[in-house]
Amino acid sequence: MLSASPACASLPSSSRHRMITLGKLFVSAIGGYVVGVAIGMALIHLLSNNRQDLATEAAMTSAFVVGPLVALIATVVAWFTWVK
Repeated sequence: MLSASPACASLPSSSRHRMITLGKLFVSAIGGYVVGVAIGMALIHLLSNNRQDLATEAAMTSAFVVGPLVALIATVVAWFTWVK
């Protein structure tokens, strides 16, 4: 029977730990970005006085400002949570 082994199973222990940590940080950054975009869209729709192009303002600000900031914050929090 063939068993599926992870790509980092043949690496030394320290390298394997480093790869797993980087994977967790990457997943945290992606999750933080998605949450940041959703929060940014909601906040801009609620708080902006712009009525002419509100959807464009919300999309651009969420994708290029709020999303990356929350992704950075999520990565730093994950770093302090998982790396000791």
